Amino acid sequence: MNRPSSNNSNMSSVTENNSDEEDTEEQKQNSVSQSKRRTRDIVAFWFFGLCNNFGYVIMLSAADDIISSLESIPETNVTTTVLLLKSTQTPFNLTTPDTAQTFHCNKISTGAVLLADILPGFIIKLIAPIFITAVPYWSRITLCVLMSFASFLLVAFSTAIHTSIIGVSLASFSSGLGELTFLGLTSYYSSNTVSTWSSGTGAAGVFGALSYAGLRSAGLTAKTTLLINLVIPVLETVMYVGLHVQPTAVDLDDDNKSLLHSNSSVRSVPQLTGKSKLHILKSSLTLMAALCLVYLAEYIINQGLFEILYFDNISVTFLSSYGAQYRWYQVLYQVGVMISRSSVNLIHIKQTWIFTVLQFINLTVLLCQAIYQFIPYIWIVFILILWEGCMGGAAYVNTFYRITVEEEDDKKREYAMTLVTISDAGGIVMAAFTAMALHNTICSYLHYF
Repeated sequence: MNRPSSNNSNMSSVTENNSDEEDTEEQKQNSVSQSKRRTRDIVAFWFFGLCNNFGYVIMLSAADDIISSLESIPETNVTTTVLLLKSTQTPFNLTTPDTAQTFHCNKISTGAVLLADILPGFIIKLIAPIFITAVPYWSRITLCVLMSFASFLLVAFSTAIHTSIIGVSLASFSSGLGELTFLGLTSYYSSNTVSTWSSGTGAAGVFGALSYAGLRSAGLTAKTTLLINLVIPVLETVMYVGLHVQPTAVDLDDDNKSLLHSNSSVRSVPQLTGKSKLHILKSSLTLMAALCLVYLAEYIINQGLFEILYFDNISVTFLSSYGAQYRWYQVLYQVGVMISRSSVNLIHIKQTWIFTVLQFINLTVLLCQAIYQFIPYIWIVFILILWEGCMGGAAYVNTFYRITVEEEDDKKREYAMTLVTISDAGGIVMAAFTAMALHNTICSYLHYF
């Protein structure tokens, strides 16, 4: 009589085992699916960083070409010889040709291009925190792609200064809007997307500066080089449509669905209160100040000093001209940025003010070099510029990574990300004005004009 009961018990046990196996298999499948999704997200955000900053970098790399073409000065004729007396008493000796050194100055500093390349982006970053969280991400990204495409075309076909400036400004608008958009978007993904976004922006610097310098060194015109780079906004579109994975409905509430999905029927998105925004601003001020000052020093070097740090009598062919040296300075700087922006998963430094101090030391050394020419070899300047890029990139990625790991609320983290983007842009705007004034002062002091 007990045998049926035993059979039932065995059958029940088998059923439970099968159920457990099914659950385990389902968990494995879910785990694999989530792993693939995370990988796609990480790759997508790396490409977002690459494409978003590419146009901005290209415009800075082309700054000297843009300025020279507007001044109608051939690259081989834009240098002025200054006679220096190797003495501690006076920097000039206008009668001793044996001490002649060749320097270069454009009558318009490349800081003017920097200003056009950052001011529109700064303005959009300044006003965006007021309303941008209510604008769907897909519409922002569409606008970024269109502005990027238009910027390359305008600068490539420009025959007048105002057309070039409009084109550069469109690149700035696209980059600025894209930065606050994609950094805000990382709030809905793992913290790794911040580091991969930052790594992508660093790669944009290297690939952008390297592609421009390489293609120009190969004999291509600035116009042809710019037109080739039209592939970048196309790539950004492909990455967003084809590779990027939207958060699932389970991950989002209705408010966030309206921002992330273009077909959402939800229309009202509650905003953070003014009190909450003010609290976030106060808590972010230290980070913002440190990042702003790093970029101030960094871009004074890049757009105020790079064009003066010229070494003549270089035996290496691809470094023999002024324009080539300027472009390769940009490449090395961007290599440093990429290295440091890709490092946050290996080392995270919370005290970002350290980078500010180190960057101002770089500025001081290179300013002295621009005036007194005391460094004998260009390779030493190359190392200093590489280090400068490392400091700037490290300040950027450590600032945003710290926000990601310390702020748990999605909406507050999104707003903080958007807010802090003002800092680097603000530092660059101040640097643009300072670089132009510094460039003119140094050139006037050394009797370049």
